[in-house]
Amino acid sequence: MSSTYPASAFSAKPESLPAHIESLEHAIALLNDKSVRDRILSGGSRRGYLAWMVKLLSEKCNLTNLDFLYCEPWESEGGYCAVILNNERVKSAIESITFLLARFESNPDELIELDKAGGWKRDDVLQMLREAEPSLHPQVNEGDSLDYLFAYLKSFLALCQKAQQNGEFILYVQFDG
Repeated sequence: MSSTYPASAFSAKPESLPAHIESLEHAIALLNDKSVRDRILSGGSRRGYLAWMVKLLSEKCNLTNLDFLYCEPWESEGGYCAVILNNERVKSAIESITFLLARFESNPDELIELDKAGGWKRDDVLQMLREAEPSLHPQVNEGDSLDYLFAYLKSFLALCQKAQQNGEFILYVQFDG
């Protein structure tokens, strides 16, 4: 049985979030506090697929601002990563995810090369990319394939755009499931 690494994120007014997250319990309490947030994006990536792919793509494209998406909770003290994205980081995440999605559309072969185990064909990758829809629970194929990567990135992008529009920050938490 392989491990799943749950990740959750929500947007909230800056004054309703602490300056930093002190523990996994603190992060979970915030995730569960409906007075702080109204909707929560949640997913789970089997074997750390999402983190692995975002890290590879970030390195390939020289993007450093999506590092929170590839934190490695299994290697961190306490078994979790929690990041509060301020307005500047939200804007930066929007730009980087938009860039990656456009790059996938124009060069799907790059993804096929990175995820050799998937055995993907160019047309399949383009179809998955076009069909991926933002969702609060983007769970596709147990979170270990390109269609999950696309769905999660589009979902996180939508959350960031909502946060930017409303002047909100984002709390992102990933932990070792």
